Amino acid sequence: MTVSVDGKRFLEDLFAQGKIGWVEGRGLQRTAYSAPYFEARAWLKGKMEEVGLETRIDGVGNLFGRLKGKNKETILIGSHLDSVDNGGIYDGPLGIIAALEVLRAVKDAGDILKHSLEVVAFVGEEGEPLGGTFGSRAFAGLLLSDYRRDILAKFGVDENAVAASKGDLGNYAAFLELHIEQGPFLERKGFYIGVPSGIVGITRLEVRVRGMANHAGTTPMSERKDAMRASADLIHDWFAWMDKMAWSVTLV
Repeated sequence: MTVSVDGKRFLEDLFAQGKIGWVEGRGLQRTAYSAPYFEARAWLKGKMEEVGLETRIDGVGNLFGRLKGKNKETILIGSHLDSVDNGGIYDGPLGIIAALEVLRAVKDAGDILKHSLEVVAFVGEEGEPLGGTFGSRAFAGLLLSDYRRDILAKFGVDENAVAASKGDLGNYAAFLELHIEQGPFLERKGFYIGVPSGIVGITRLEVRVRGMANHAGTTPMSERKDAMRASADLIHDWFAWMDKMAWSVTLV
């Protein structure tokens, strides 16, 4: 089977979705459960149905478009549809529109694959008020039953909806996501694509530095226990350590 994607069609859809929620001079305003978000999801659902995909929206609002294969085992492809405030049009939607184009190309080729293929547009990938990676965590069954209950209630989502959004993970063989680079390394090295072998783990610490009060005019700085100076030294040493961290990318 020969599969050929239509680059022109792909770009037209990518740029079309980028107009939904775009505010000139600011960027994309398409936070989860906002009016522009629902407009973009409805637009995308229509695109999926034009292709003949079987669509569904789960309890928390994740959108799926399925192309049936010869068996139930499914390859899931996609990303998130929401944006941060003043975001760009590629962060998330690139992976969704690329997945949609892949399924269109496979369907145009006319053969039935062994695996089913499914496009997903996750909701609430970005941060507050849902906490980030919200839709994908709901799909994976990783949210507690009372997760941000009061906040979700404002969007008409209750704990039953969250529980009902857990996917039947045993039927999924793999998940693939195409994403823009959000750092300088691939572009700087001239690489077209990189495959991550891990993700960043963020730890936030609250640190207090305590000093000792002394006379500002007559006590030499070398003899003071100045909290500000100690803090500055600490921060300087921290950044120096970070600069020595090894970063590498691999061409594929």
